[in-house]
Amino acid sequence: MRGNFLAAALCFLAGHAAADPVPTRQSGLWQNTVTITDMTIHGKPYKLKSGKFAPDTVTVICDPGALPATPVAPPAAGDRCPAPTVKPGAAGSYTITETCARPDGTTSFSGTLVFDGDRATHLTMHMTSPGMSSTMREDSKWLGACPAGIHPGDFGVMSHGKFKKLLAGNPPPD
Repeated sequence: MRGNFLAAALCFLAGHAAADPVPTRQSGLWQNTVTITDMTIHGKPYKLKSGKFAPDTVTVICDPGALPATPVAPPAAGDRCPAPTVKPGAAGSYTITETCARPDGTTSFSGTLVFDGDRATHLTMHMTSPGMSSTMREDSKWLGACPAGIHPGDFGVMSHGKFKKLLAGNPPPD
């Protein structure tokens, strides 16, 4: 269930990249920390024994300077997700909404994305789908240049100081 939420969150982020007028961010390696702040499944609050809704998830992506580099979690087969609506707000903030028709029902996203220059972003998003609703926060920060061997669009986690690729991006042409 949680994996579906994170995939949806990433799809939401990927989808808004092409919509005007969201600015680009610094190219390089970005750390994304996702925290689920509220979750309800089939009308009942959901929490782990720790009292959290889910463990925080920390991922990294090599970004060539767009937000994000490439869609890192494309819609699942059968999903129909039109381009999200993006409206500029106050001081570097953007309101983003999207509704996706899925085989199991409609999933709706709404959120606020705030740019802190080109080296940090903050997203608060609410998602509702059949049998589930959740709210999450994602804080992203620029770490520096992408290390050798990590290509634009590569998405993964850092483990023991090494990058572990979960999804491949686009290697540079020869």
